[in-house]
Amino acid sequence: EAEAFRSAAADANDEGFVTLPRPTWSKGRATGLYGGGYQDLVELSSHLVDARLATLANNFSAAVQSLNLGADLEDNMEYMEPPRFFQPTRHCLGDVLLSAGRHREAEECFLRDLKVFPENAWSLFGLSRALGLQGK
Repeated sequence: EAEAFRSAAADANDEGFVTLPRPTWSKGRATGLYGGGYQDLVELSSHLVDARLATLANNFSAAVQSLNLGADLEDNMEYMEPPRFFQPTRHCLGDVLLSAGRHREAEECFLRDLKVFPENAWSLFGLSRALGLQGK
């Protein structure tokens, strides 16, 4: 998987990953893909791709930064069922924090998600892993 991403990223930087250019638009003037709240989905997707590429390059601090931006954006998106985006960003963030050895931060991330989505199995599993890695 990592090699497929790297070969697709012809303009990769020195760390071995590429940061995607962000689309530009003015509020109230977007149409098509960029209209109707879809700007946030494009931006959120870009943060997740950046985070995935950073993770593949073992640049966990960049991945966490991108995922934090994505989680903040997702927190401010309008509520809808089903959610507008298929992958909850905090689940990814918590997993990357665990991979980076930042277990206490991962615990906080999963607890925050559980406040919004009680009994979410993925957050409960992530919290269990974070607590176990801390010997709690």
